[in-house]
Amino acid sequence: MNLRKTAKAIIFDKVDGVLKFLIVKKEYNEYNYWQFVGGGIKEGETPKDTVIREIKEELGIQDTNFIKQLAHKSIGYKFKNDKHEKEVVFCLVRIDSTLSIKLDKEHTKYLWGIEEEIMSTLMFEQQRRDFKKIMAIIS
Repeated sequence: MNLRKTAKAIIFDKVDGVLKFLIVKKEYNEYNYWQFVGGGIKEGETPKDTVIREIKEELGIQDTNFIKQLAHKSIGYKFKNDKHEKEVVFCLVRIDSTLSIKLDKEHTKYLWGIEEEIMSTLMFEQQRRDFKKIMAIIS
């Protein structure tokens, strides 16, 4: 089985002193789940390049504040019809939550939520474990 290298953005903003995070719902072909913005790392790209590109493609947002690549990586993320497992590198990115979001054709909804809302909306245990570990790193 091939290991696909990917990068996911943990997108956040601070609103009235409260941290909010952004996730998107992927409803495309056989996919139907909530996820962090991100995708495959193309040849010659860094994880930072990937998340900035994916934010533009998936959200239509150009104005981002890349904070840092996190030390936490995850291997797994094999969904029902995937042909490969994924190695996921996470990056912390701040985006103004008042910016207009224009979702691409693969995503139908987005949610700016506090930690508890994100934890209860993510559908896969692997996602929740990773988000919990990331929250411990950034808190």
